[in-house]
Amino acid sequence: MGLRFACILTLLLLPTLRGQAQQNIIPNPGFEKLSNTRNNWYYNGKAFTARSKYWESAIFTSPDLYHPRVVIPRYWKERGFGQTKAHKGICYAGITVYGCGNWQDSQGGDDEKKPHCREFLQALLAEPLVPGQHYYFEMWVQPLPRGMRINRLGMALSMEKADYLAKPEELQLPATIEAEDVLSRPGWQKISGRFVADTAYEYLLIGNFYPDDSTEALVPKVKNPLGYAYYYIDDVLLKKVPPILPLQLAKDDLLRQELEVGKTIRLKHLYFEFDKWDLHPRSYVELNKLVKIMRDHPHMKIQINGHTDSEGEERYNIYLSRKRAKSVMAYLISQGISESRLRYKAFGESRPVADNSTDEGRRLNRRVEIVILSL
Repeated sequence: MGLRFACILTLLLLPTLRGQAQQNIIPNPGFEKLSNTRNNWYYNGKAFTARSKYWESAIFTSPDLYHPRVVIPRYWKERGFGQTKAHKGICYAGITVYGCGNWQDSQGGDDEKKPHCREFLQALLAEPLVPGQHYYFEMWVQPLPRGMRINRLGMALSMEKADYLAKPEELQLPATIEAEDVLSRPGWQKISGRFVADTAYEYLLIGNFYPDDSTEALVPKVKNPLGYAYYYIDDVLLKKVPPILPLQLAKDDLLRQELEVGKTIRLKHLYFEFDKWDLHPRSYVELNKLVKIMRDHPHMKIQINGHTDSEGEERYNIYLSRKRAKSVMAYLISQGISESRLRYKAFGESRPVADNSTDEGRRLNRRVEIVILSL
């Protein structure tokens, strides 16, 4: 298969995290993996999230994802959207980062407020940050040729996933790394820096986390400049800087569980894409702990139980919980655990542990557990 279609292959899992073999803890750092091949434009954040593998729109506004098959509407194409090449590979993203005030449509339209004047990319990291660890971050950005140029574009970290219903002005996190000077040059340019983690952050966000009046902006010297800033994003990197500190273990960590026959243990840090069974790379941290336990106890046998919340039809929930349990089983086998030591079972929505009428309850009910059959 040729390079043209490389970015639409999404069935392959990312490499297993083995020690420092995978230094970059940003899944899908170049946006090359897509969740599906639909080619329509992105009019809301859910549309972007449904297309991009492991990246999400942090709020309801809509980042854009560019690949060879995407169809850019004429209105935006005339303004130059997507008329560039990726920094590497063939896919890249784009976000609006300035322009929440009035703007003049240079094609003759009336003054109006630009819709989606703040857009943010969000990714669950492949592992939580380690407090006290030094990290290096970089990403490559390029301004829309007719768009305004700004500083402040950067990266922020968060313990929790951003609220999708939040307003853009509510997502003003302290930037960890940002461009101090206006990013005025055409073409791809790098934003980078080092920092020491002070918390075990789980999420990374990209955007401009400051209001317009705290952002420096320049109008480019081009014909018909636009009254907002839009930047392409590609090749995001976050890696540890030696010396490497070990991951910290919580009191209820899987590796600290007492093992006994008949005990049920929830795998707390498993992540799947919505309504799917593909494992997010963040899941490998937890599953590698289970691999270690089973290697340390060579006679241990387990049953993997899949559960869902009550949303959707009962038959489908059984199907989904089975596929997720089988995904966990397949990963363990890929790491050398004999299939004869593993069983799986699907329970769907039949064994809730919390109230399905609340978001938190449904979250707790969507789970994968193991039952120790023998030691």
